[in-house]
Parts: sequence; structure tokens; C-alpha cells
Amino acid sequence: MSNYGKQAPAGDIGVDAFEFWCPVRRPEGYNIAMKFAPYLRCFSPANVISGTDRPVMAPNAWVASTADLQPQLFLDWDAPTTIRRIILSFDTDFDHPMESSLMGHPENVMPFCVRNYQLRDENGRLLFSKRGNYQSVNHIYLEEPVTVKRLSLLVEHPSEDIPAAIFSIRCY
Repeated sequence: MSNYGKQAPAGDIGVDAFEFWCPVRRPEGYNIAMKFAPYLRCFSPANVISGTDRPVMAPNAWVASTADLQPQLFLDWDAPTTIRRIILSFDTDFDHPMESSLMGHPENVMPFCVRNYQLRDENGRLLFSKRGNYQSVNHIYLEEPVTVKRLSLLVEHPSEDIPAAIFSIRCY
């Protein structure tokens, strides 16, 4: 099967040649540019604990402001909580999955995925750090359980034009 708009079998094998439409995938990474007043409040921090790890009827994600050069997300507990395992779900653009290498794609990594992040406790102590992430879901197992009242997730924007986004944080 051709992905270039025309199916033309080799030789005389009894199959007709025909043309078909191939939609442009993620045309050059452009998106719609518009402003809303008042602005939409659909990317709040509360989304990371909603129980839904991907966009469905709403974005279901926390999205940092591109103006914030050091975005952080905080999880607070009323009482000290012991954590050993943390699961983070990142935005890897579920609406536009990468095609296989046979079809080709414009990127070699998902441009929306947070690649660099840190987890810190309420005293600023580094609990975990990751550079070069490319996965939608990260399972983090701490060497020793930690007891915290606040967990901070510090993220870097994937690029200057793409804000950092998190679908969920789960702590066990």
C-alpha cells in the first residue's frame, strides 16, 4: 500500500491502479492561534489528581505558562504521608501518535513530552531527577520511602514555544 496518494501495482497482476487522498499529518507543527477573553481555565493543577490520565471530554492536564521559566507543580497533604512509588503521566500528544518508521514522521521525539524534571520534598531535598525522558508514563521507585507533607515537581518546557504539561501524578 502506498502512502503517497496513488496505488500502482507493479506489472500486470490484475489489480487496477487508483488514486486516494492522504491527509497531511501535523502540517509543520502549526496550530491555531487565537485569544479568549476572559481566558479559559481548563488546565488547572487539580487536573493531575482527577483520575483521568489523558484528554477525553476536557484536557485533563495541568499546563504551565510559557512565561514561567521554572514551572513547578505542588502536591500537599494535610498530614505527613509516606511515599515509595510515584507515577507521572506526561503529554505525548495522544491525539497525534507517531506513525511507524515505515511511514515516516517529522520528529524523532514527541515535541510535547516533558524531557527534564525533578521531584523534591518540602525542604527542597532532591528525591528524583530525570533528563532525556521520552515516555508517556514514568514509574519512579524511590530507594527508601520518604515522609512528606509537600511534593514539588519541577519541570522544563519541552521547547520555547511548547509549555510543560502533566496529565497525572500518583503517589503510593
